[in-house]
Amino acid sequence: MAEPVASTTLVSIVAVKDDLEVTGPAVRNRLAVGFDRVVVVMVEPSAAMRALAPALERIGAEGAVRVVVMERLDAADDFLSFAAEPMRTILAETRPDWLLISDADEFVLTARPDLHTLPELAGEEPLNLPRYNYARQRGESSAAMLERLAARTAVPLVAEREHAVVDGRLDPARRWSEHRISPRPIFRPRAAVRFDVGAHRLVGADGTLRKAVMAKGLLLAHLPFTTYERFARKVENVRAHLADLPEVHARTAAHWKHWVECLEAGRLEDEFAREAYAADEFAARTAGGAIALPDALFARLAAGDRRVR
Repeated sequence: MAEPVASTTLVSIVAVKDDLEVTGPAVRNRLAVGFDRVVVVMVEPSAAMRALAPALERIGAEGAVRVVVMERLDAADDFLSFAAEPMRTILAETRPDWLLISDADEFVLTARPDLHTLPELAGEEPLNLPRYNYARQRGESSAAMLERLAARTAVPLVAEREHAVVDGRLDPARRWSEHRISPRPIFRPRAAVRFDVGAHRLVGADGTLRKAVMAKGLLLAHLPFTTYERFARKVENVRAHLADLPEVHARTAAHWKHWVECLEAGRLEDEFAREAYAADEFAARTAGGAIALPDALFARLAAGDRRVR
């Protein structure tokens, strides 16, 4: 496989509404792994989130980080189009060779210290970055989780997953952390004209979904369950979002709809608690390979181990 060109421009868009605790660490993560530019898109942000913008733009070299505010999403879902704002301006200003859009609680981990040296980025085809939920232990603090992510090699991830959504509903017998969550694409912007709902798939100029190759040296660590307060705030925000755009998510977001039901029934804190692992279960799953560190995951992805796909 050819080596990527060192002058390749890598751009990461971090989409966020009200995720104060993880947005700064996410921006630092993107710069640390080799992204040249980071654009934080704040969607209908709170006053506290807006106030964070100047501090975010001071991270890294001058001009490396930019904050864009979307006051309101378009109900017609034009915000998914690369010809609409804010994507049109972001693409024109940053001119990326490769682009990744992800949430603030998704952290990029790589098999090489710098993305610019990743052979997979020498090609043309979009790559799917597999996403793995963080395997949180009972009593583990948000600060401890973020410290592990900063180290990059010490991140315990739920490596072996199953589909936990049955007939549009979450399987009550399974943690959502163990669900085989959708990947996110990193791609050359000329490869597509818009995202599908959720920004998990790309749509080409002919209106069909673009195929993507599963990445082997690049993955996303997902941290939905850092603190209960943050989780509850996100569910409250999603409840409002689903009410505003019911047609856009008519057939998606089963997990969020489940958690909104739990919130309204007073069971959300129980849902949060059951996602954590007791020490003995964590140790057993780690010993069996169901929970793994990034280096072990990269080796298994390279070997074609379907249990971690």
